[in-house]
Formats: sequence, C-alpha cells, structure tokens
Amino acid sequence: MPLPSSTPRFALLSKTVAIAAVLVALMLALGAVSGVVDERAGRLHEAEASVAASLASNQTILGPILQRDCVESWEVAQGEGKDRKTLTVVP
Repeated sequence: MPLPSSTPRFALLSKTVAIAAVLVALMLALGAVSGVVDERAGRLHEAEASVAASLASNQTILGPILQRDCVESWEVAQGEGKDRKTLTVVP
C-alpha cells in the first residue's frame, strides 16, 4: 500500500531538524544575553570600586569617648493582702 501524499516521507527526521534549529537559535540568543550580563557585572564592580575609593576612607575617632553607666531597676510585689510588700530590685 503506498503512502498518502499528504504525509511527509521523513517525518521524524524533519521534526528532529526543526528541534535542532530551534535549539541552536536559543543557544545563540542565550550567548548574546550572557555577554550583556557579564559586561554589566563588570561595570557594577567598577562602580563599587570607584565609590569605595572616593568616599570611604579609614575611620578615625575624633574627640573624647563618653561613657555613661546605666542602672536598671524594677518593682516586684510579694505576698497577699495585708502582708503584700513592694520591693525595688536592682541587679
């Protein structure tokens, strides 16, 4: 029985070639985009280095250092009724 004329003779081969062509096109596009990404990453590092060189320098302390003591206290209630007492606790 002969094959109908509407069915391609090498259907599997033509599908494989089409998929390969799409794959090659996607790989080319990915290569172009990755080149742009690499270029922008390089510019980012250049900008960071430029800002660090122009604005950030060694930090120095000018003037005296002030120190203050901090004391924490709170009140605690003990007992019940007439025997209830309030104590101030200082650690």
